[in-house]
Formats: sequence, C-alpha cells, structure tokens
Amino acid sequence: MNRKQTYWVVALFFIVLLIGSLVGIPARHVLRFVELPADIKIKGLNGSISSGNIEAIRFQKFTLTDVDFSLRPLCLAKISICYEIKSDDNNLLLNIEANLLTQISSISHSQIQLDSSIFKDMPQMLVQPKGELLIAIQSMTFVDAKINELSATLDWPGAGIEGEDQLLGNYHATLLQEEERLSIKLDDKDSLLSARGDIEVKWSGQYSVNLKFESKPELNKSVINVLQMATRQSGLNKYALKTAGNLPSQSMQYLQLFNTQK
Repeated sequence: MNRKQTYWVVALFFIVLLIGSLVGIPARHVLRFVELPADIKIKGLNGSISSGNIEAIRFQKFTLTDVDFSLRPLCLAKISICYEIKSDDNNLLLNIEANLLTQISSISHSQIQLDSSIFKDMPQMLVQPKGELLIAIQSMTFVDAKINELSATLDWPGAGIEGEDQLLGNYHATLLQEEERLSIKLDDKDSLLSARGDIEVKWSGQYSVNLKFESKPELNKSVINVLQMATRQSGLNKYALKTAGNLPSQSMQYLQLFNTQK
C-alpha cells in the first residue's frame, strides 16, 4: 500500500468514526438547535439522532402519537440527511430528505390517513361528510419552511354523510401546486353519486368550483334533496355546481403553508 492509499484509508476510518459518534447523540440535545414552526409541538422525544420515538406531535388541531423515526444512512452519499417516520396512528409513513448543500427539504412516497371531518370548514358544505381519507404524497418540497412544490392524491373510499347509513361510493382527487393556485381534480369510481370536475384555490383566498354530479336511482332521497338545494339540475339525475368566492378566515391559515411568491 503506497502513501496515497494509506492516506485515504486513514481518512475513511476517521470519517466513519465521526459519523458513528454523531449518530449516537441523544435526539433531545439536537432538537434544542432546531427552530420548529410555532404550530408544531413535540412531546416525549426519546432515542438518538439515528433512531428513536416521539410520544406525540401536535400541529394545530392534529395530533399523532407513538411516532418512530430512523435515519437512512445511504442518503449521506448525496450530502443529505434522510429519515423514515412511521406511526400506526393515522397510518403515517413519511420519507423526509434534507439536502445540506441546497438547504431544500422534501417529502416523497409518503402517506397519512385522516378523518373526513377536516372538510367541515370548507365553503359550500351543507352536510358533514364521514369516512377516512388516505393522502398519498408523491413529492413535496420546502423552501424557507414553505411548501414550494406539491404533487399528491387523496382517496376517500366508503364516503358517506353524517346521519346517513348509505355509503355514497369511492372518490379520488389529484392535488397539484401551480404558479398561482392550488388545483384539485376530482373523480369517482362507480359511485352511487358520481362526482367529477375541478376546484381551484388562488393564493389570495379566491376559489372556484366546477363540479358535475350524477345520481343512481338507489341513492337516498335525503341526499338528492341536498343536491337539489346546493346545485343546479342539468338533466335527468344530473346536477352541476359552478360557483366562486373567498375562503373563510379559518381556512386561510392553510394557504399560509405554501410558498406563494415563486
């Protein structure tokens, strides 16, 4: 082994030794140097920076419990720090990457399950939906703690309405962050109440809704009554909803999460 080869072997040894020392640092010590958004509260952080557990994470009205995290060491080759975060609570799976050079963070191939009660603050909601929503994030990047890019899907299997035993069907939505707006495309999978169309929300808070519905004969009369009150009938068992307005103040807080100055 010549002098150059010896140098690289020694350097590699010290790099491995340094990484091994760092990953053993208790995570609670590192957290003191991380500036989290004021809305995020962490309780019961245990373990090292390589792996550990969090008793609870709170963000506004959402709470996740018993959250496990683990470092993905192969990401270090990309000058990035990557974590896999999992919890049986809400079927959480997050793959997070923070690039140390560009200082850009991203989430990919991730999912979370939420209750459809999160819709209750949305405009034009005459009824309270029920059922579980599965949000799948294909890609989401952050710049200066703001969402800079977003591509995600939302599935609502077994959708229903509070007070109704009958299930409406299965719905699917695609969410895409565009330059001036958040775009949502909705469709369904052979449901009792077919729903297709687009919803757009501008960063100013203005929204527009363009949806078409079609009911099957076996759909409950009470649901049809709501349709007739909220939409315009456009044919036999067909309805249309085309409206625009401004988001209520309680919904505007979610737009603050996005980078609107690209």
